[in-house]
Formats: sequence, structure tokens, C-alpha cells
Amino acid sequence: MNHVNHNNRVTVRSNVEPTIIAISVLPKMAFPRDTRNSNISEILDSFIDYSYSSQKLSESGDQLLTDNSTYLSGHHARSISYISNDPSGGMYNYMIFSTDRDNIFQIAYGAPLTKYQKVLSEVKSIISSFKIIGPKVSTVESPTDIDTIKVPFSMYSSSKYRIKLMYPTSWNVQEEVLGMVTFTTPSTSSIEFPDATFTIKGIIYTKGRPHFEDFSAKQFKDFMTQSFSLLNKYQISIPEIQLIDAVRSTTNTGYLSFRLQSTVKEADPVDPNIIYQQKRLQTWIPRGNNMYILEYDSGPSKFSTFLPLVEKMVNSFEIMNETENLGLYTPKPPNYHTLKEKLGRDNATIYVARSGSMEPYFYPDDMLLVSNSTAFNDVRIGDVIVFKKPADNSISIIARIIDIQTDSVGQRIITTKGDNNPSPILGTDFRIKKDNYIGKVISVITQVQK
Repeated sequence: MNHVNHNNRVTVRSNVEPTIIAISVLPKMAFPRDTRNSNISEILDSFIDYSYSSQKLSESGDQLLTDNSTYLSGHHARSISYISNDPSGGMYNYMIFSTDRDNIFQIAYGAPLTKYQKVLSEVKSIISSFKIIGPKVSTVESPTDIDTIKVPFSMYSSSKYRIKLMYPTSWNVQEEVLGMVTFTTPSTSSIEFPDATFTIKGIIYTKGRPHFEDFSAKQFKDFMTQSFSLLNKYQISIPEIQLIDAVRSTTNTGYLSFRLQSTVKEADPVDPNIIYQQKRLQTWIPRGNNMYILEYDSGPSKFSTFLPLVEKMVNSFEIMNETENLGLYTPKPPNYHTLKEKLGRDNATIYVARSGSMEPYFYPDDMLLVSNSTAFNDVRIGDVIVFKKPADNSISIIARIIDIQTDSVGQRIITTKGDNNPSPILGTDFRIKKDNYIGKVISVITQVQK
């Protein structure tokens, strides 16, 4: 191959004609004035979303093949491939974009469909050797040099959730623990936390979802930021989450996705003085009324170590029989304006379910509106109530009343049972007195319902 220099462009020509690799620089100042105050990564995403969307390309008779988030010399990058309408039979086009602080770099490769594979190995060598000299702009972490080819992978397939993907053979697999399925690195003991956790969660928008297909990466990040703010505003307990970066991309299996990287701080449930800090990478995949969330968590020191394996898992993820009714966990996000009114009107407090003892009435992570307007003497058999555990008043219990008695001094004594438990539990479900009573459950806001 040989190259020719122009002002802002280097053209590399192959001896196999006609094949061209062009390297261009697009200065930030070349974009419209009203966008120049934006982050250069946001400008890049907006530029690609507009210029190389499937709809935009189809207007010229071109066909989008892939739109992927990737890495170029340790910098976040975005790659596009498409087939352009050409009288000679079509051209294969591959472009990869990356940035420094003030410029967008573009490497473009084009060749006839009948010839593009002849120099593909040379093209890959050129692209992999490309270096941007300067600070990295994107904070999305790039993988380490771990060789995923040498790590054995197995296929996970679920007929219940109709999903499949490849995962490291040595990793543990557990269904319905943190989501539909969770993969964890092997631990040396049962009490040791895994170095990495990869969980697939699924949600269904029963009343329609935002049209994420039209979202840019920035719009998706803003949407998630607003969602976290609403949860905190209404004192719904979630870990402390700091969003770092968002990228719109396409997986190798062809799904539109949003990659969201964050840091997560959460107190130990037993000792709140112990704070755990994790790095998190979520891949959100919208499909119809469904949203799949592929969530990777690891400690800051080991996050990059397992990232190449996680990338392979994400890019192998497939949804089977999408036309069928999916067996996902079903969220019903609350209308927060209505929720606020209801809280005030019913003198209610929000509780979050932490166990499956009341399934199928509600599930772990469902939100419960609990009213203290209903007096202890007014609750009846069949009501679901919240109360302090008789054997330990520091613990709140949610269960259904199955029996009401009066003791020898006229005190009302209640016995409860979890719908999913075989019988009442001594010290938990009875003897419940007025001093134990907190309130009556008046509404369930479903977060995860099977």
C-alpha cells in the first residue's frame, strides 16, 4: 500500500484497485456554532446519529449493516458499516470515528462488494495501529489486553426467558437471584464476594415506553439521571449512583443499545458503616415494549480485567422468538404525580419489599404504599399489614392477617402469614399487638412481577 497526503486527509491506496482508506480530521470548530459548547463526544454521537442513521442512509438507497461502540488505541470510538448503492454492484463501506479534545478523527475504508475481503487483514492492521496523541476524552473504560480467545466459553440458553448468550465456562450461573440470570466469577468460599457479576434483567412497559430509538446518548443519560432524581425525591431506597458516560451503539447481533457506565456506592445491609463501591457498566437494549438490561459490576481495581469477557458476553446476546409473549419481569413504573397525591391523601409511606414471602401478591423490589390512617382495631382478616417483628422490633415485616383473637385482658392479638410461606413463623407472624402495628398496605406499585 502507498499513501498520499492532503490538507486534513491521508489517503491510503491498495494495489488491489479500487480500494481506498481515507483518514480525515474534522475540527470541532467546523460544526455549527450552537453545538460547539457541547462535549466533543456528544457532537460525534449527534453527527453519526444524523448522518448515518438507517433512515438517512435509506434515503440514498444505502443499507446500514452495523453501528457499534468500540475502542481505538484506548479511546472510545464508534464504527459504522453500510452498503452503498453503486452502479457497479454495490460498495462496502466501513468507517470508524474517534476523538481527542477538539477534533473528530475518521478512518474510512471502501471497496466493491466483490473485492473488499481481499485486503481486509491489511485494513485491520492499519486501523489497529492508528494512534491519537493526546488526552482521552471519553470516560468509558476500554478493555485490557486479555486474550478472550484462550478463555473457554459455553452457551447459556433459556426457553423461559427466550434469551441466549455465551459466557465463560468457569463462571457460576444462577437464575432468578438478581434478575433473570446472573453469572459470577468463581469464589474460593461461600461467603466471599465474586470479583465480577453479570446479570441480565428484563422489564416490560405495559403502558408503552419512551421511544428510545430516537434518543441520542446524551438524551438517554439525561433520562436516567431524571429517573434516579425522582426515586430519591420520593425517598425510594436505591444505592448512590453517579453516572459517568453514555454511549449509543449496536451489538454484534444487531441490537440497538445504550451503554451506561457509573459508579455505585451501597451500605452493607448488616453494618451500614461499611460502604461497598463498585464500577458498573449497563447495556440497555430496547425491543418492542421490552427492555433488556445487561449489567456488569466489579470492584474498581478489577473492572478492566473482566471487561473483555463481558464485551464478548454482551455481543453474543440474542433474543429468541421475539413475537411471543416474553417471560420477563414486568415493571409498572408509577406516575409520580399521582403517587405524590396518593401519599398525601392517604397519609401513606412507601415501603420496598425485600423478600419473596408474599409472592405472588407482590415481589422483591415492589413498592408498597402503607397507610397509618387505618387503626389497629379496624384491620380485618385478609388485610396485608406492616408491623414490627415481635421478636425484634428493629425489623419491619409485611404479611397477611389470617387470625384475630382477644386475650384475657381484652387486647387484640393478630396472627399473620406470608402468602408464599407454608405456615406462620413463631416470633415473626404472631403474637402481634397494637404496639407492633405500623400500617395497612393500600396499594402495590409493581416493579418486578412474574
